[in-house]
Amino acid sequence: MRGLFAVCAGVAIGSAPDVVAQEFPPKQITIIVGFPAGGGTDFFARVFAQKLAPALGASVIVENRAGAAGTLGTGLVVRAAPNGQTLLFTPSNLAMTQAISRNLTFDARKDLAPITMTAKIAFVLVIHPSLPARNVKELVALAKARPGALDYGSSGAGSPPNFAAELFKYKAGVDIRHIPYKGAGQILTSLLAGEVQSSFLIPPIARQHMQGGKLRGLAVTTPQRSVAVPELPTLHEAGVADYDVTQWHGFFAPAKTPVAIINRLHTEIVKSLATPEIKQRLVAEGAEAAGGAPAELGAFLAEEIRMWSDLAQRIRLSSE
Repeated sequence: MRGLFAVCAGVAIGSAPDVVAQEFPPKQITIIVGFPAGGGTDFFARVFAQKLAPALGASVIVENRAGAAGTLGTGLVVRAAPNGQTLLFTPSNLAMTQAISRNLTFDARKDLAPITMTAKIAFVLVIHPSLPARNVKELVALAKARPGALDYGSSGAGSPPNFAAELFKYKAGVDIRHIPYKGAGQILTSLLAGEVQSSFLIPPIARQHMQGGKLRGLAVTTPQRSVAVPELPTLHEAGVADYDVTQWHGFFAPAKTPVAIINRLHTEIVKSLATPEIKQRLVAEGAEAAGGAPAELGAFLAEEIRMWSDLAQRIRLSSE
């Protein structure tokens, strides 16, 4: 009897993930966004929700749980049941906050199951036109001649523009002061008014104000030029060797979510990336579609955390 019980118990335990997978998709799926409504991450989450709902035959809603640089929302997904009902849609802040935050209650590499990266986007290094620099080399020369006199704005310690600027400073060997703001809107207002001299902006916003002569674009942060501002060189081309900062977005589920559910979600998300509507919206935002395998996103995230942790240690960057 003990042997029979063991066999039966083993079957029941071993089949549990299969049972969960068979019950997928549920009636409702919630996509958690750890940032306020109206921002770029929220915008794309809602676009994907509209596409996934009919594809999965489920109601797909977006829930904004802003706070703690996105970690509040991430924590909710980490603690959610691994049944495909709760997903995380996040930008690259996920890796950056993991790299510098000392009080996180989760490890994104272990506590989340990657599904797919959806998009990659460059930042544009912009300066106020009052600065006498026409290119990156002139900006670096100006910063070296006036150490600590120039400044840049970001949306706070650990944000992508903050890391983009700190990597630029580290690789170019310059001292530029950090001026933190509460959001991209405040940074732009201060940039246009000349209250802050430089920042890293997404291509659509940078292009709009470059065309009006209110900002001067110098370079993009990705290894390849951006289709949104093809006239601008990469920072590597402009003389900052091996510079690479890529903003990205991706989907994750709680760890231990059955592979069958991950694969189904991956398939439907990648299909949605190929639709004309999402293609057009990505182009409008200066972004490129991604759509790699779950394992690719997992490996990419681990490398991002390693890279940003290394930089944070070198320059003593902390969110505390």
